[in-house]
Amino acid sequence: MRCALCDREDVQARSLDHHTQEVCALRSVEARVEALETLVRRLVQASPNLAEVGCRVSEEMLAETRAREIAWADARDRRWEVVRVIGCQGTGPGQFQYPLGVAIDQEGHIIVADTHNHRIQVFSRDGDFISEFGSQGAGDTQLNGPWGIAIDQEGCIIVADTHNHRIQVLSRDRTFVSRFGSHGTEPGQFHKPDSVAIDQEGRIIVSDELNHRIQVFSRDGTFVSQFGHFGSAPGQFNHPWGVAIDQQGRIIVADRFNHRIQVFSRDGDFLSQFGEEGAGPGQLNQPIGVAIDQEGRIIVVDAANHRIQVFSRDGDPLSQFGSQGAGPTQFYCPHGVAIDQEGRIIVSDYGNHRVHVIRMPRVYDA
Repeated sequence: MRCALCDREDVQARSLDHHTQEVCALRSVEARVEALETLVRRLVQASPNLAEVGCRVSEEMLAETRAREIAWADARDRRWEVVRVIGCQGTGPGQFQYPLGVAIDQEGHIIVADTHNHRIQVFSRDGDFISEFGSQGAGDTQLNGPWGIAIDQEGCIIVADTHNHRIQVLSRDRTFVSRFGSHGTEPGQFHKPDSVAIDQEGRIIVSDELNHRIQVFSRDGTFVSQFGHFGSAPGQFNHPWGVAIDQQGRIIVADRFNHRIQVFSRDGDFLSQFGEEGAGPGQLNQPIGVAIDQEGRIIVVDAANHRIQVFSRDGDPLSQFGSQGAGPTQFYCPHGVAIDQEGRIIVSDYGNHRVHVIRMPRVYDA
């Protein structure tokens, strides 16, 4: 017996569900769309004999599936725009050695943690070098492998001084304000603080990576609370990295080696999670950076997949951009991400020693 939809022999009652499952298993979006279009054509040709071959037909379902595939294809690279690629490997002004954290200040400046150069660099919104500060050490304003960076409501720069196991606060004019934290496991201590975020109340949210927890501090650095510990259950972490705060005050955490994003209330109560290990749409491989755009969409740096993924506020995948490489639309283990006032995505391309300024499609429901 020959199947009317795929022209293969020795097939009994191959259902439309079976065929669509095969289509969805194809990794390439273009291949899925092409296969689905072929299936549609054969469905039309076979329609007089569908009952005989045992196929269960739902043209509405097939059309909806095809529309979703085409929408995903349309959301890919060709509708994204790389506005600027900043920097190259080096130690001079405007050059980087493995940049990690990125942030945007109130004036639209791009602030970059130039990690292996132990400094912070400041660029204009157009990507032109403006200034730098910091040097290697453990004194005030000195840094040892800074990773995360955030800007508070007063324009102060909050730096995760990662290998000094502390947080430093610098004023708008880059002078020292305060620091807090030390190496340890007690509340208020850190073992590699990676990322920082500021919530609507001015509290400082810190991912304490090797203690596998999130710590919350008042704006003056006083310990407030903590949540999470090592594990893979909801609310547990395996190397938490990026943190962000959405418009509802929820705390969004990139749970790196659990290959997922977790969402918590402002008080640290677990709310939801999304993502699983893999390379397909909505799947993640070591998510590191996370940011929230003006529409509430969750922007995730899918580091080991060398791409950026965009999710709705509920965790539904909307779009993706990037692949592994050194071209202007490619990444090599991207890390940090921030959203500027124009909605552009700023991404630190860690392994390529540069920063991308990207304009993404703005046609998706959050």
